[in-house]
Amino acid sequence: MACLAVLFKTVKPFHKNPNASDEDMFNDFISPLVDAGNIKNKNKEPLWLNKGRVSELLNQKKDVPKALRDALTIIGIDENIESYFKDYIDDFLEEAKIPALQDALFNLSHKTDSNRDILYKDRDMLAKLLTQELRAAISENNKNDESPSIIWKRGKNRITVIEGDLFKFGFDNRGKDKNIVVIPVNTSFETHVTRKFEGEPKPIVSATSIHGQWLTRAEQSGLTNLDKRIQQSLDIDGIKPSSTSKSDNTKTQCYPIGTIAVIEDKNCIYYLTAISQFNQNNNAQSSAEDIGNSVKALIEYHNTHGQGYSLYLPLLGTGLSRAGLSYQESYDIIKETLLSNIQLIQGFIFIVFPRDELAEIIL
Repeated sequence: MACLAVLFKTVKPFHKNPNASDEDMFNDFISPLVDAGNIKNKNKEPLWLNKGRVSELLNQKKDVPKALRDALTIIGIDENIESYFKDYIDDFLEEAKIPALQDALFNLSHKTDSNRDILYKDRDMLAKLLTQELRAAISENNKNDESPSIIWKRGKNRITVIEGDLFKFGFDNRGKDKNIVVIPVNTSFETHVTRKFEGEPKPIVSATSIHGQWLTRAEQSGLTNLDKRIQQSLDIDGIKPSSTSKSDNTKTQCYPIGTIAVIEDKNCIYYLTAISQFNQNNNAQSSAEDIGNSVKALIEYHNTHGQGYSLYLPLLGTGLSRAGLSYQESYDIIKETLLSNIQLIQGFIFIVFPRDELAEIIL
């Protein structure tokens, strides 16, 4: 998957003005996202990266600005980015070179021939492709110092610690193989993200949690019928409810801690894993023991159902689950559980830290 520096360098040769500065061309290229996301600088003006910052990005000495990543969480932003990319194509790209640009992007993203026939029919489809590639590139780590740490290895099986955006391995996965990404959820497998404008006194799923971010991205990507698909997965595995909800505005049935519902998408398989349960106020409740049990359930399930696909596991119990774990404590529980059950590990398991948090952790 290409980072932002590589993507820009792929597009740069097709710019109408080859004598334009990197500063101008780079800011032109990201302008569809800046405009669609209404990203401003400290002076309330549209974001513009100066020569020094552009140079650091292109030399991969710095990561993507947080404001660009944050904008991608806005619901419906992809359609707006596409619209602005149509203007970008008209204003800055040479029409005669567009077929060659299409080929370059095709090779960069490793799309199949069938996808190629669909994507490259006209300017509108090129705008869609550029939007997809820009989203994927911004989700990728741009700083050229990411070094995964292998904490256990035996043959083709290994446990590796990495840092970055969990969703780049899911919705933004462009590899030939699917990944399996773990999404921590509550025991009633809620699918409604409560927004501020709703004025709900007892919010259900927070938009800032991994659960909420996943639901938002699922909606944006067209992943529909989640309630039905979750229930089908639970039924297939013969999992029965273990209790009823204490809340009056959530689903009625609750399942045991460690229950996994599988949602398969075109690029990824998601393991929705119950690590917490709601109280009557919809506050998620969990414990260190719940986290350990959930991790063991995950590797047992991955061992029998993983099909050799890599498993990406975020830190659990550090956010809104009320387990109250630090990143170090969550990592220690996950690591201890994995190493205590190495006979269950098949293939690659990645423990994914939030960006810029790994440096403080004792591995």
